[in-house]
Amino acid sequence: MTAQGIPTPPSGIPLPPIPPVPPIPGGGAPVPPKPPVPPVTQPTTPIPVVPTDPVVMTPATTQDPAVKDDNKTDDKKDEEETPIVPIGNFGKKSGFTTTITLPTHSLDFDENLFLTLLAGSISLNRAEKKQIIMSLPKLSQFQIDELIKIFQEEKRKFSELDVKHKEQLKKLENKHSAEWESIEMEMQQTQVSDEENTEADDIRKSLGIS
Repeated sequence: MTAQGIPTPPSGIPLPPIPPVPPIPGGGAPVPPKPPVPPVTQPTTPIPVVPTDPVVMTPATTQDPAVKDDNKTDDKKDEEETPIVPIGNFGKKSGFTTTITLPTHSLDFDENLFLTLLAGSISLNRAEKKQIIMSLPKLSQFQIDELIKIFQEEKRKFSELDVKHKEQLKKLENKHSAEWESIEMEMQQTQVSDEENTEADDIRKSLGIS
């Protein structure tokens, strides 16, 4: 054992180094100050500020009563130029009327609807339309119902073409409108002739002339 009271190791074995005793604060060697801890900063992305356009208040304008409404004028013009006979969606702004009276029959159907669809059909010509009218008393209920269904389907298909083929459909409508007016005039003349013949027969009967 040494003089300081440290045991002596066996011969041949070196002693480990003795760590130095740390200095006591307030006495002895000065204690170096602790290094400052750097502040922890988090990178932040600045939020961009979007500039807004100033709101401009515009005064309300009033239309001069002297200025005409072009849209209303155009609508009125379209109504005036719309032909009588409805084909597709044409003629929807005004009601359809006709002077034709159907022959006496025992069928159950809307006569005005039937005449409207018949007049507007572009799959039948003038002669075929007149033949259908004259042969109406010979038709069955099934036949008249099927005719109306066919005319309605034809009208629906042509109504889908109004936007893209308006000019072509308008020409067809004008053509069939003129043909229908021709049928009206012809049937009116026939009706007048029949009435005159009936009156003549009544006069002959009243006079005792066979």
